Amino acid sequence: STTVEYRVVLKPPSYLSSVLNFLAPIASNNTNSSAAQVRPTRFVRFKQAAARAKHQVSAVIQASVVLTLLVFVGFLMFFCLHKTDMGVGDTSQYTEDKDCDYVMVFPLQGDQARNFHISGTRAFLLTWDTQLPARKLAGNIFLDPRKQHLFTEEELDERFPLMMSTADYHKAVCELLTEALRGPHFGLEVEAFPSVDGDEAFLRMQLPSHSDTVEQYAMYCRYRMPLTDATYAKVNLEVPRNHYGDAIHAYAPFNSHDEQLFMAFRSSDRVRLLRARLNRFIDLAELMNQKVLAEHFCPHNNEEVRELCHVWANLRLWWQPPQRKLESRIKDYFGAEVAWLFVWQRYFAVALIMPALLSVPIFFRRFFLDIPQQRMIQIAFGIFMTMWATAFNRMYYRYEATVKQCWDVDKVQAFDELRDHHNIELEGVWRQRCGMLLGDALAISMVIISIVGIRLIQGLRETLIASHSSYVWQQASAILVSTQILVLDKVWCQLSKVLVDQENHKTSSQWQRSWVQKVFLVRMFNNLYPFLYIGFFKQFSYQGCPGTKTGCLDELQRYLLTYFVTRLLIHLASDLYYVTVARAQLQWDMRRSAQEAKFLHLQVQAKAQEHDDKLLMDDWTEQTLTFIHLTCFNIVLPVIVLLALLMTLVEARCLAHRNCRFLRRPVPRNAPGIGEWHRVLEGAEFVAVLVNLSLGIFAMQPLNELPASKKLVLFVVAEHVILFFKYLVTLKFPPMPCDVEDAESINADVLRRTTAKFQLHNKLQRRISARVMSGPLDVGPSAFGGRRPSKDATS
Repeated sequence: STTVEYRVVLKPPSYLSSVLNFLAPIASNNTNSSAAQVRPTRFVRFKQAAARAKHQVSAVIQASVVLTLLVFVGFLMFFCLHKTDMGVGDTSQYTEDKDCDYVMVFPLQGDQARNFHISGTRAFLLTWDTQLPARKLAGNIFLDPRKQHLFTEEELDERFPLMMSTADYHKAVCELLTEALRGPHFGLEVEAFPSVDGDEAFLRMQLPSHSDTVEQYAMYCRYRMPLTDATYAKVNLEVPRNHYGDAIHAYAPFNSHDEQLFMAFRSSDRVRLLRARLNRFIDLAELMNQKVLAEHFCPHNNEEVRELCHVWANLRLWWQPPQRKLESRIKDYFGAEVAWLFVWQRYFAVALIMPALLSVPIFFRRFFLDIPQQRMIQIAFGIFMTMWATAFNRMYYRYEATVKQCWDVDKVQAFDELRDHHNIELEGVWRQRCGMLLGDALAISMVIISIVGIRLIQGLRETLIASHSSYVWQQASAILVSTQILVLDKVWCQLSKVLVDQENHKTSSQWQRSWVQKVFLVRMFNNLYPFLYIGFFKQFSYQGCPGTKTGCLDELQRYLLTYFVTRLLIHLASDLYYVTVARAQLQWDMRRSAQEAKFLHLQVQAKAQEHDDKLLMDDWTEQTLTFIHLTCFNIVLPVIVLLALLMTLVEARCLAHRNCRFLRRPVPRNAPGIGEWHRVLEGAEFVAVLVNLSLGIFAMQPLNELPASKKLVLFVVAEHVILFFKYLVTLKFPPMPCDVEDAESINADVLRRTTAKFQLHNKLQRRISARVMSGPLDVGPSAFGGRRPSKDATS
């Protein structure tokens, strides 16, 4: 019989052949190059796997030597911070005083002609017999063209001659200031008392609770207050709620004629109204510059701080994210501007839990899989985290819309929008333009310094390796890189603030936006370039990478681990610094005091660090840098997601602990969301796509073994595909949740009905006539007998 064999040959299309030819080098790397090659036996494969595991364990142990030491030091700092009970929010060791809304601190004159005064973070020398141009200086305080005036030119001419001694000038300003605060324009309850060591006079101010002064303040500013539940019942509607169960009350400008429609004024409302009133008539910054005023601050509320320290600022709860229900309490006490940081931080920590759990089994891939298999898992995880970053930003934007509606900060602007340091005469002049050009030049200089520094550190590392130095000394380069990043960050943060001040911005929002852009671009390069150089650029330099399958990636992982631990240590050390400074000043004052007495709680707060714009900028940049490192280097070190989660949890409690115990209470200010940081986080998404694809294609097997042209084509195609899918993710989540829109429509209906029934559209009150407070009051340089001599002088 004859057997006939038929073969059908299917020829693929031309475009499919091109794809197969493009992927052929990748497939050839994972197969045997010779058909005659004998497959290793099971015993040989077991020995190879054991050798790989031994190498990985050895590398992990070696990398853990320095990290263990750093973690131990961090644990000691954390323990010392937890055992520190001397914060401004703790009153167990000090005499509790009356609650008040605002405090001013004035320096007192001593027996000597000169007195060196230290208060909080300020230190200055006062020469009391120096002649000053009194009339001109007083006009800068009370006749600022950007503010409303309490006094006329003639009234200032009567009180201030052309020249006065420093002591007489300070006394005249203090008399005029206290007269205004107790007059009909303010109507404050004012009380003065000396400090324990007798070098300062404290002026305690409070809006009277038994009069309508607060209501007049609110009417004057058209201050928005929430409507009560009873108001909704009167118009036959229920208070709307979002999907979290939060009640969404409508806000309307306060009207004293229908006071029963509004909720009671909170502590933050009273402080915000008083500070806005002060900024409207008095230049507090000029009082500080002339050294008439040593400090002014909003004091802590003892009862509220104790509760926050128990449920929010408790370091023992570092392992769990703060509760969502605390966000409104934080906003009511510290203001929305500070609270938005903790809102984003909590949402970020919760969103990291799922990818952090996923990164744990991926970490153990190194002990069981070959290098090409490990890299493919890392590339897949990197793509997943790229999509996660987009989804996180979009979901947070929706959550922020919900919180903004609940807080009523989406339609409200801060009272003190105009900056006190704005100079009308400098608008558009060459000095302002040169300041911007100087800022760009210095930014480029910081970039060059960062590049040169990394080059020198890598050269030092090569020298140590060539001289067969100890392993520990070789790994010191990782600590040097982290140190350079942190030092340059601090220097540029200080320098950029000076540059932005020279740009003469008119409003606080313009100043804030300019500072964020100026400080963060340089800090982002400074934080990313050292790791990009090691993981990507170093292989093309004269130094090169080791001739192993991993190349420079092991070194990059070690540097990233060291950087995260070092950052956490610096954060803990900064908190200990605030404690040390406050304690040193208190010990100095106690030593100078001629009598043994307990400090009042206000005096403790006067020695604490101020929660200023620089501190808030540092906090925000630290959080966004964690987000950037997480999204850019998860493909190299997947366990960085777990590190970011742990670091965020620890920092959340440390920041809360610092704000409640070691810092003064900031003036509660409104802010419509995180503002410019949205653009920073969205820009980090795009940078993360470029960095992850660069590392996955050009630095990882098997893709890095492709020809250069194919790697470039693969990079461009993958980048466009990922960006397209990220765009689809943004379309999936609209910026405004449905429940927010529904609550908005219900509250709009409530306001229409309430306005028609109760006449909430009354005209703006143009003048305040509060009750005048009478009685003698003196906070001038010679008040309370002047500065008392210290113990050493009396002995």
